Amino acid sequence: MRGGILVLLAGLAVLFCGARQASADGITYSESSTASGSIGGTTFSNELVTVTFVGNTSNIFALAPGLWFNNVGTATVTIGGLGTFSFTDAIEAFDNQSDAAGIADASQLGGPVIFDTLNSAFATYALATAIGPLTGSGFGGVNGNFATTDGSLTFTAIDADSTFTATTATPAPEPSSLVGLGIGLSTLALARRRRLA
Repeated sequence: MRGGILVLLAGLAVLFCGARQASADGITYSESSTASGSIGGTTFSNELVTVTFVGNTSNIFALAPGLWFNNVGTATVTIGGLGTFSFTDAIEAFDNQSDAAGIADASQLGGPVIFDTLNSAFATYALATAIGPLTGSGFGGVNGNFATTDGSLTFTAIDADSTFTATTATPAPEPSSLVGLGIGLSTLALARRRRLA
């Protein structure tokens, strides 16, 4: 009888641990376009520029119906031929379900758009799942001045087309789940040893 209870408890521990995952998933948004401009005084011309924002789905919120934001995370810009630089201002991903999704500077008044993409698929999107790559017409911060670890990033021209992609990370088990799994497996091994003895 006692061995049966141990097996039952071990089984419950394994089920409990298997079901416990992190409450939210990591998500990465990226916007790419061909652009010209300068960063820290170094100019670039017609280079592929990719802005990447890494956040978590638990930070997504609706500012108004159909207007979604994720503004807690880190962001970088990769410029062909120059490298990758971190933004030092607060950056956010957004989805305006009427027409566009993209990445903007949340630290400036009005949150100027760095890049965005116009595509009808965004009408039902809310930033919480993987999507894309979606290409469409877009615009960016030609008049913006964005702070990075390499100095100010400005654009003088941005291609008419841009691409938006969102990818989600596979959630890793929480450390407490791994401990619980170990306890459950140890209990099963102990119950088996007692049964054989």
